[in-house]
Amino acid sequence: MKRSELLQLVDFKIKEMSDYLQAYGDLVKANYKKILVFEQNILRFYAKVILNRNPDQIESNEELGWRFNISIDTNGTTCTPYDFLVALRFFMRKIKSVRKVGEECQKNIQKKITLLETMAIELEKIPRGRKRDKMLNRLDICILSSKGALAINILNNLDLPTTIQQLFNNAWQLEREALMQLVTLKDGLKNDDVLLNSIPNLINFPELYKLIVIDRIESINDCYLFDALNIIESKPS
Repeated sequence: MKRSELLQLVDFKIKEMSDYLQAYGDLVKANYKKILVFEQNILRFYAKVILNRNPDQIESNEELGWRFNISIDTNGTTCTPYDFLVALRFFMRKIKSVRKVGEECQKNIQKKITLLETMAIELEKIPRGRKRDKMLNRLDICILSSKGALAINILNNLDLPTTIQQLFNNAWQLEREALMQLVTLKDGLKNDDVLLNSIPNLINFPELYKLIVIDRIESINDCYLFDALNIIESKPS
């Protein structure tokens, strides 16, 4: 490739990456807002569980009702820990879908960075000159900015492991059949009678944690409880 053609190509790719990074930044902002709404809905359902568990604590219930914009009149309505887990499944799937879009964009950025780094090597091979040196400097800055974009992550705002554990307060336990309705079993598990028969009829939090995090009974393609119970560990340090 001729020197002039290479310089034009590099210039085009720098502008292309700049536009992509701008769009990615806008996407991150939009995704943050979406995830925040989903997290607030998760908290709202948990607050409803607390309201139903403590109907006589008027003052604290009024505070919960005001904070999460929910009614403190629980007559005729209930929100059980099971209902919370149903809602958690729905919103965690939504969150995962939003995050997946961002992850795909990051993969594209990484591919573009690899191409830019290759072009930087090609630029270094041609004789030095004002245009060449200026373009190489622009390219280095673009690569650095692109790598910075890869470091952008939308952190989890909820301590879901603790929240899920608190569902089991007041000696509440999850029924075995209810768990089977809440999770998508991994391939082949439906025929694994040994493991399935080892699941107790009533499940407390340590048993749930073991089944989900250690035994990994959920499908890898739909493991919302695993994601929730590992949400603290998945945060960047």
